[in-house]
This record gives sequence, structure tokens and C-alpha cells, in this order.
Amino acid sequence: MLGGSSSGSGAVVAAGFCLGALGSDTGGSIRLPAACCGVVGLKPTYGRVSRAGVMPLSWSNDHTGPLSRTVRDAALLLRIIAGRDPHDATSSRRPVPDYLDGIGGGVAGLRVAVPENFFFHGLDPAMEPAVREAIRTLEGRGARVREIRVPDPQAMSDVCNVISRCEGAAVHARLYRERPEEIQPVVRARLALGFRITAHDYLQASRLRARLTREFLREVFAEADVLAAPVIPEPAPALSHALEGAADELALRQARFARLTRPFNGLGLPALAVPCGFSEAGLPLAFQIVGRPFDEATVLRAGRAYEETAGWHGRRPFPSF
Repeated sequence: MLGGSSSGSGAVVAAGFCLGALGSDTGGSIRLPAACCGVVGLKPTYGRVSRAGVMPLSWSNDHTGPLSRTVRDAALLLRIIAGRDPHDATSSRRPVPDYLDGIGGGVAGLRVAVPENFFFHGLDPAMEPAVREAIRTLEGRGARVREIRVPDPQAMSDVCNVISRCEGAAVHARLYRERPEEIQPVVRARLALGFRITAHDYLQASRLRARLTREFLREVFAEADVLAAPVIPEPAPALSHALEGAADELALRQARFARLTRPFNGLGLPALAVPCGFSEAGLPLAFQIVGRPFDEATVLRAGRAYEETAGWHGRRPFPSF
């Protein structure tokens, strides 16, 4: 049984209403709900899964992928949905492997990079210890863990913001101009920014994105097979707090919450959110495992090795109100 809509998908999977669900991820909208709900969420490599039939936001940043209770279930879903689709020109022609084949092979000898810059800055006091412990668990299974300095992810986030605003404005131009009252204020403000960005800036951002991607792949994956980092800087906030304030305040808050996921949309890399504990208030904590382009198999294998050892996937959130 499958569900849809990224934020709702995380909730229905966590509640046990379905075994798996699909989501779309432009800046983190598979991994963020997964992390907040204590389930697994996979953003595959750009082009690995067709986006045909998905409401677009930014065609060069949008990804489609599964949410599930376990990493193994995510691998099963990916095997079903991955592959070339004539209805999506950006979908890849690369053969689809059997992602269950070798998923239980463990992580002995796997090179795991841990970023010493950006990703661990400004975290909630509950988040960093949980993520560090998850990485130590992988090391205990035989992974070779090493801290490295990664190319500044903020540059990629800034580039993605320019590109997403432009593409979003182009996709939703008619709705924005003819029925603006049907668009939420935060979304309407984002689209308005996109109309003010010049074609020159959009093209320059696209060129810079390509250079930043080459640099990241060269400097990170020459030394590692996967990268491990937090998904969210803090546990899920209360709904009342998440919705309070003017449109610009909401946009800034959302940008801060997604700052650890957005760079990997620009890079187009596979990224897997895996539960790694709970806060004192019973809210889920998570980390993400990021791999080379089209190397979902290694990412899933690392995630499976962690969840088998840690066992968090068998527990449910227990928030105390």
C-alpha cells in the first residue's frame, strides 16, 4: 500500500497506516518529514526515478523517492520505481540494479567521511550526540571513519535558491497571475522573488552549480564511499511555532530547518535519512548517508547495517505533551 505527499507520507508511514509511501524532494521534503517522523526516507540520484505525474516546483532540483519503516523496504520500493520513463526526459537510462542484492553485506572497510565544517554547526544539544553515536556504530561494524573538510555547502544552497525561485516562477506563472489568492502567502512570496531574477543570473547560477558539483565529487568521494551528517538541526518543532509569524519569518525558519538537506538537491546525490534515536521529549532524531551519483546500493547497505545494529526502526515516537 502506497501513500503520497511528502509531509503526509512520513506521518502515515510512522503511524503504520501503510508500508511505504512516495514523496518529492526539492530541498529536503522526503528526508525532513522522514527525520521528523522517525522513518526512513530516500532521495535518489537526480534522474534515477521518474518525476512524471508529480507536481513540479523546480525541475532541476525535484527528486522522487520512497519513505518506509526500514531501509530494506526503501530498497524494495526503489527497485520498483527506478528506471527510464519516456514521460520524463530527465529520467536516466542506466540499468536498475537489484537494490536488495548485497544490502545485508555490512560496512566492513567502507570509507565514511564526516564533515568537520557546516553540517555540525548550530545543532540542537540533542542532535549532535545522537548523530555522532550513529557514526560510531558504523565504525563499530568495521567502517573506516574519517573527518574531512567539504567544499562549502552554503554556496550550493545559495545557487539552488536562485534556480528554484526561477523555475518555480516559470512553472506556476499562470496560477500566480490569474489566481494568486489560491496560493499560500509564503509560497506566493517565493514565486514573486523568482519573477525578479534575471535570465543572466539564472544561467550564471546553473554554471556555478556544475562547477560546485564537480568540486564536491572530486574532493569528497576521492577519500570516501559515503558521507554521514545530520538531516535536521533540531527535532521537529511544535506546529504552532512552525506556523507563527509573517511570511518572511516563516520562509527564514523553513530555510534554516532545511539547510542540511538542500545542498544535496543541487548536487543531485543520493541521500538516505535514517532514524538514530529520540530526544528527551520523545521526538525523533536522524542522520543522513550520502553517496556517489547512482550508488544508492552502497548508501542503502550502510543504512541497513546501521539500523540492524541500532534497532531504532522498531520503535515509535513517544512525544510528551
